[in-house]
Amino acid sequence: MSNNNFGRSMIEMMGVLVIIGALSAGGIAGYTKALHQNKVNKSIEQIGVISGHLSTIGANGGFYTGMSNKSAIKLKAVLPEMTISGSSSSLKNPFGGDVVISSAKLLKKGGDDQAYSIKYSGLDKQACLALATNDWGSAKSSSFIGIVAGPSASLNTDSLYLKCPGQKAALTSVVGCNNGKTLGIPIPVSEAATICSTCGNNCAVALKYY
Repeated sequence: MSNNNFGRSMIEMMGVLVIIGALSAGGIAGYTKALHQNKVNKSIEQIGVISGHLSTIGANGGFYTGMSNKSAIKLKAVLPEMTISGSSSSLKNPFGGDVVISSAKLLKKGGDDQAYSIKYSGLDKQACLALATNDWGSAKSSSFIGIVAGPSASLNTDSLYLKCPGQKAALTSVVGCNNGKTLGIPIPVSEAATICSTCGNNCAVALKYY
């Protein structure tokens, strides 16, 4: 083989390797994106199962006093994949973060525990954005009240009532509240992007139902 032919063969081989590398990188990126979306879809499914089960129970009793992870597990309101072997109260979401189910107030002042909340922690920014902008309350029969997103450590549903802080009257539809600001549902993407960008890979989303 002449030196010219050998040189061309080497260049062609390098070109093939570059193409294979590019295709492999693209395949890995596509797989990673699909895996992430699957976790988002699974989270939405889990929340739907929990809220559907608990709200059906609440429709009969009307109260959620003492509602917790432990009682939700006993009521079989969570999917088996969420439970942790050997624990009667710990729940994990598809992103590896904690799930916390608890009783909540329907109205800001007084009243019984006629509502409950579901909090998903340990979310990355993309998952936070996807869950915050999901159209949770579109069905007329939905018992969804509102949603709030932010850093896992400080997030709670204390601001989520039938009216947000600063509202003079109860809203006729579901609400999204953040730092005293009333947002639409679904939370606008621009608002959610700002909220979720502040918590890095330790975001949380909390939803409230009755």
